Amino acid sequence: IIVALLDTGVDYNHEDLARNVWLNPGEAGPLSTNGIDDDGNGYIDDFHGWDFVDNDNDPMDINGHGTMCAGVIGAVGDNGVGIAGVCWDIQVMPLKTYFVVSEVVGAIRYAVRNGARILSNSYHIDAYSQSVADMVTMACSSGVLFVASAGNDGADNDIADHYPSDYTNANIIAVAATTNTDQLASFSNYGAQSVHLAAPGADVLTTIPGSLYAPSGGTSLAAPHVAGAAALLWGANPALRMEDVKAALLENVDTNAWLAGKTVAGGRLNVARALNRVVGLNMDKAEYFVNSWITLSLVNSNLANTHTQTIQVSATSGDLESVTLTEVSGNVGSFTGQLWLAGATVATNANGRLEAMQGTVITGRFINSGLGITNTAVAWVNHSLRLVITTPPQVLPATTTSVQIAGVNNGNVWVGMVISNALTGQSLSFAATNNW
Repeated sequence: IIVALLDTGVDYNHEDLARNVWLNPGEAGPLSTNGIDDDGNGYIDDFHGWDFVDNDNDPMDINGHGTMCAGVIGAVGDNGVGIAGVCWDIQVMPLKTYFVVSEVVGAIRYAVRNGARILSNSYHIDAYSQSVADMVTMACSSGVLFVASAGNDGADNDIADHYPSDYTNANIIAVAATTNTDQLASFSNYGAQSVHLAAPGADVLTTIPGSLYAPSGGTSLAAPHVAGAAALLWGANPALRMEDVKAALLENVDTNAWLAGKTVAGGRLNVARALNRVVGLNMDKAEYFVNSWITLSLVNSNLANTHTQTIQVSATSGDLESVTLTEVSGNVGSFTGQLWLAGATVATNANGRLEAMQGTVITGRFINSGLGITNTAVAWVNHSLRLVITTPPQVLPATTTSVQIAGVNNGNVWVGMVISNALTGQSLSFAATNNW
């Protein structure tokens, strides 16, 4: 997977980056310095990308910012040297820019035309640019993700514009920064509508020029985490569409109170959960309450164009059900389907619903012996109830004929209540659903 890094360049000789820096196959080897545009892409000897600042073929980083971002995206892993990037099987394409609009436009165009699937953008431009917007749109129509840092002004991007992260194209993923305690970093911009998720961006150890390493911070370091994660997902399942990768990243964050209302997803990047979403068999929750739907998904590019697949779902209560999953549009090997979870002390097999009790373990299993595929997903059933009465105790006049009680519960269960008259001993019983 090629990730284009629009930044101050990359130290492509760095001991922990060199192996993962993009090498243009049309300009490699003896062709790299022959003074000819061998691949006909309009750039002479662009064997390691391009320098849009000096308009030459040497995107070496003398600033340091780009090399720091490159290390987060794709420093070589498991080599006993330095650090490990988010994605190890990657090609980082250095596109040097000092973030002038004309440079950014040229870099985006170059990246898309030369096979990048993801653009990592840790910078801001001073104002809205139609030229940049057009290039982001072109990238979107080509199925290329555009990951952008949200900015370091501690500002609300819903109110104060920040570009390019504030462009609204479907391929944009704007990233805020978190600390090592998962709190929104004090410097990080945010936005309930304009910033999609957060990622680590404080005291991040990464690469710097000269085969050295140092900690750094900012949303500039947060965005490369997401770019690397996107590459990891795409590498695991090449059949994914741009929108599939974005959805997997946003829908599988670790939510917390610090990020709720500050980002679209309300949470911090969780690479493991996102990866589980795009490969193998998965259930949409780790635990369920009875009388609710279990949504199952199966992803395997080897199953593309098979249209349906059958999953066996069992419960330790003894129930066993078959679920037919249907391939989503595009026929790329991604399937989804649902099964109703009903509460029951006695389970009946093959009746179209899974019957289970509190503490029951649910197991989904997909087996295709011909392709050598065995996938398993596990969840459990929780019948517990948490009831919080938010109305304070009241002494009601004798003429009162009705009373409202405000509260919430976390189970799809019936709630029984008793209202008593302390003087007469009379009481009224009633039941309520959880639709409060």
